[in-house]
Amino acid sequence: MTMLGSILRARSGPWEEHLKGYNLRGSNDLGEKVADNHWGLHNGHAATLQMFIIPLAVSIKLPSPVSWIPPSDGYCLNIDGASKGNPGLSGGEGCIRDKHGAFLCGFSFFYGMGSSTVAEVRAVYDGLRLEKQRNLNISILYSDSHTTLQAISAGRFPHWAVFPWWRRLLLWLI
Repeated sequence: MTMLGSILRARSGPWEEHLKGYNLRGSNDLGEKVADNHWGLHNGHAATLQMFIIPLAVSIKLPSPVSWIPPSDGYCLNIDGASKGNPGLSGGEGCIRDKHGAFLCGFSFFYGMGSSTVAEVRAVYDGLRLEKQRNLNISILYSDSHTTLQAISAGRFPHWAVFPWWRRLLLWLI
């Protein structure tokens, strides 16, 4: 018997009758298995949660397939920027790969305090700067930031805080 079950059975109260005959491992006192409910909890677990008025909510996420599409010519730049808090400590990293997926070079930088948008834009900037230093031709940019990719496509900077990097970034993309 679990500790919660021991505590509940030791106390007297109106819930004692509710739990009588079931333990919290999903079987009754006779050792028979109790059927699972639609939350994936045994009746004893669900009853205990409901006794404390804890709502039972389940969200099911289906897996989504992920694949990599290699560039037809040139190289691809994969970047990611993040901040711990918004704003918070931030950084960015990226790598350049050829059409076979082979790693050519990469970078990782700590940016200090900033937002996730600033970190994403700076990661794009640092990746393109690496491309220029190595005389490579980036044909595809991969990022998980929809905001940054949309801003690059539209030619508008996403936030005033990224302006110092944005000016040069756009010059490199033209």
